Amino acid sequence: MTNEELFNENIKLAYYMAKKYSNVKIEKEDLIQIALLGLWKAAKSYNSDKVKFSSYAGKVIQNEINYELRKKRISTISLNDTVTNTERICIEDLIPDKKDMLNEIENKELVQQIKQKAKNDTERRIIDAYLSGKKVKQIAKELGVSRQWIYYKTQKIKEKNIIFNE
Repeated sequence: MTNEELFNENIKLAYYMAKKYSNVKIEKEDLIQIALLGLWKAAKSYNSDKVKFSSYAGKVIQNEINYELRKKRISTISLNDTVTNTERICIEDLIPDKKDMLNEIENKELVQQIKQKAKNDTERRIIDAYLSGKKVKQIAKELGVSRQWIYYKTQKIKEKNIIFNE
């Protein structure tokens, strides 16, 4: 089946996907155009060996619409916008004040104290990796040791230091 045939046979899918996003701040006609563009991209890149075309096209269309929504949100953000629909938190509320900045400075000093307590360079590297948000698996891979050993070390560090306690 050619790209054009795939496209023409699945236009209803594009309209359906556009309708699913009717509650967003994009005009209906624009949503339809974005969905049709996604359908065309899907028709051009479809590989019949993997999945049904409608499943593949639905995901491509959804990705196109989400991409446009992200672009719109980035370009139209204001300090009074809410972060989520469930909680009424304004972006302005998330900007740190002086007190938050002082707490951050105190935390940095505490981290330095913890690093000084570390027995060796390996423990310091574990602390840095852990504080940067890396998972035990990532740290183990970077250091070339087992996950169990990293887990054991992080537990020992947590016992010694307040900052790791959750």
